[in-house]
Amino acid sequence: MPFDADGKWLQALQHLTEAHVRSGLLALDEQAERAVAEARTAWPPDSPMMFAKACRVRPEALGWPTREAAWRSVEQNAFTGTPVEHETVLAAMTSVDKDALRVATYAELEQHRRLFLKSYEGVVNRAIAGQPIQTRAALESRENVSRAERAMRAGEEKAAALAAQQHGPGGVAGLRAALNNDGGA
Repeated sequence: MPFDADGKWLQALQHLTEAHVRSGLLALDEQAERAVAEARTAWPPDSPMMFAKACRVRPEALGWPTREAAWRSVEQNAFTGTPVEHETVLAAMTSVDKDALRVATYAELEQHRRLFLKSYEGVVNRAIAGQPIQTRAALESRENVSRAERAMRAGEEKAAALAAQQHGPGGVAGLRAALNNDGGA
């Protein structure tokens, strides 16, 4: 009897990419190791849906840091300044407010972690869909924009201070008033 005689497996799994199947096989291999240690069977999965669930693409199947290793990298960057070396982690870091992370309570750290992991999963999903891992928002991330914003704000503050100085009798307003008086004479 063929394994998929009624076509249920094909129907349930036809949407999966090679990366999905690779992740599923990796997950089942890990489950098999545990099953052998517990003297039970792990293959085949109970249903095509159980295998499809195991096929959720994990970053390590793509040669990327695991979810937890990626988060540790973010924490090290935020707290010690250690550079983040993997581009996928950098792309997912756009969801992290490092300033808030540094002063977060344990509960808030967990919220930051969940937000980052959701972003990291989005990076993985974009990669397997053949899309760029960095979204437009990532390219204009808070970290990148904040440096530009800080420079712009500093320039605006300096200009405002100069303008305030120039509104006095010796400033631009005084020169305009003098010119207007001379123009009428």
